Amino acid sequence: TAADQILSYARTEKVDLIVMSSHGRSGIMRWSLGSTVDKVLRRAETSLIVVRARETPAETHLFSRVVVPLDGSESSAAVLPYVQELAGRLPCEVILVSVIEPGAHIRSIGGLDYFPFKERDKDMARAAMSEYLEEKSAALVESGVQVSWAVREGDATKEILALADARECTLIAISSHGHSKIRRWSMGSVTSKIVQASTQSIWLVPSFVRE
Repeated sequence: TAADQILSYARTEKVDLIVMSSHGRSGIMRWSLGSTVDKVLRRAETSLIVVRARETPAETHLFSRVVVPLDGSESSAAVLPYVQELAGRLPCEVILVSVIEPGAHIRSIGGLDYFPFKERDKDMARAAMSEYLEEKSAALVESGVQVSWAVREGDATKEILALADARECTLIAISSHGHSKIRRWSMGSVTSKIVQASTQSIWLVPSFVRE
């Protein structure tokens, strides 16, 4: 198949980046990913940029404003060195964002139950994430990157996409949360939802290191 050939070539030639078009639609369906793009996206062992196929003004640049979702984990931060290198070569603004969710779904004997977080716990999480983003921003600023950050509360996917839309971001750079070569990319639910629902182009960076 086309996906197999693309992945085989990328592996053989040790390609560092794959760039593909999503052929996405507008409206409710947003990104209706083609089968080839979807297969490559789920199996690639290297970074992948999926460019949403749409008509854009000539002055719009893919990397002009990049939003970077972070959840505080080491795997989510795997995208930062790539973004830093990009911002060092091209003029772009980087926006770091983290989302504090109001609760969590926990599987129990009776099924999947929802437990809202206490305000005290959310306040502590908000303070911790603010400190985390401040630290990551400072490191980027030292390297000359124009960066800002935000902590939002709500559904992670919706809040990240809302911020990207509000700030007119052209690209969302996010870690695929891969665990190993065997499990390949094994994307987390938030990453997967963003890929499917975003009107922006997506830059996925696997968090494992290819040997």
